[in-house]
Amino acid sequence: MFPELLKCQTKDEKEFDRQRDKFLKQISTTRQQINKHLDQIEKETVDELNKQYKSTKQKMDEAKHKTQKGLEAVATWINELSSIESISNEVLLFQTIKVMDNKTHIEEINISELNKKHKIEFDPFDTNDLPKVLKSIGKISLTENQMHIPALQHNLQQIQEPVKSMEGEIQRTNSFLTSVLGSDVKIRNGCFVSGKRLLLSHFLSTHIYVCGYDGNDVNRIKLEHDPRDVAMIDDNQAIVTL
Repeated sequence: MFPELLKCQTKDEKEFDRQRDKFLKQISTTRQQINKHLDQIEKETVDELNKQYKSTKQKMDEAKHKTQKGLEAVATWINELSSIESISNEVLLFQTIKVMDNKTHIEEINISELNKKHKIEFDPFDTNDLPKVLKSIGKISLTENQMHIPALQHNLQQIQEPVKSMEGEIQRTNSFLTSVLGSDVKIRNGCFVSGKRLLLSHFLSTHIYVCGYDGNDVNRIKLEHDPRDVAMIDDNQAIVTL
């Protein structure tokens, strides 16, 4: 029996190590995927920044060009104004002044449109929120299931005593120690499940167990609170009071 147990333990240890290595690779892959996604977000943000910059820079260049043209127009008007003094015809002088006044009004409007200050802004992601956004790469959990060792299960079946009732002797066909379910397991109560299985509640623990009549093929189910009682609703559903 002990050689078989040692063999199973060695096999379980190798499988445990293999699982650790597998999940280490998965964690690394997840990290790479997160980095790839962050790189994509950075590229999109930079592209948007450059797009806005290029568009606004073009507007600024156009505004400077218009201002330069306005400056040249003013120099021309100064020359025209100096020639007004020589106009003796009052009607012609009036018409010339009106034309100059209209041009001045138009340029004042243009100056108002060109008199704009551009500012580029960036609202960065608050890195203090990063732990909230990425709480973890994944969740680590550990479960314990009973190893299936036929020789051990056979020996456990032999640990039984005849139970006598008033109607005569009743021989137990199956029995096992609760230690096969785990250390310090105390069963409060249980019920029969279809397929020759048992549903058992752990005394003062947040677990219930499903196992075979011989304690083999154990599945441990964790609950939020200590179970008080268990009962079957049908072949596929059970009710547990907490």
